[in-house]
Amino acid sequence: MAYRQQGKDQAAYVVKLLPIAVELIERYKGDDKFKDSPDKVFPVGNLECMEDSLKRIGEKAECSIRLSPHLARHTFATLALSKGMPLETLQKVLGHKTIISTQVYAGLINPKIGEDTDRMREKIGGMFRLAN
Repeated sequence: MAYRQQGKDQAAYVVKLLPIAVELIERYKGDDKFKDSPDKVFPVGNLECMEDSLKRIGEKAECSIRLSPHLARHTFATLALSKGMPLETLQKVLGHKTIISTQVYAGLINPKIGEDTDRMREKIGGMFRLAN
C-alpha cells in the first residue's frame, strides 16, 4: 500500500499497490545513489535523466513510440478502466482534482462500454416485460 496526500487541503488516503509495484519499491529501497532527493522512491535522478532512461529502454525493446512518464500514466489509466476500475477511483489514484480530467481516459476505451452493457444485460435483461 502507498500513502497519498492530495494537496494541503485534502485528506490523505491509502492506495493498494499491485504486487509488481511493491516488488520494484523493495528492490530500490535504500538505494539513494542516483536519487535527486531521499524522499524519491526510484533512483531516476531528475526528469531529464528519467526521460533518457525511458528512451534507452524503448530502444532496447524496439518500441516504435517515445516512452514518457505521461505515456505511462495514460497506459495505466486506460488499462485500469478497461479492467473495471471505476472512474472515481481512478481519479483518486491519478490525483486529479476533478473527474473531468479523468473522463478523458474513459473516452479512449469504447470497447469497455460494450462490455459493461453486455454485463448489465446479462444481469437484468430478462427482468422487465412490456405490459399487455
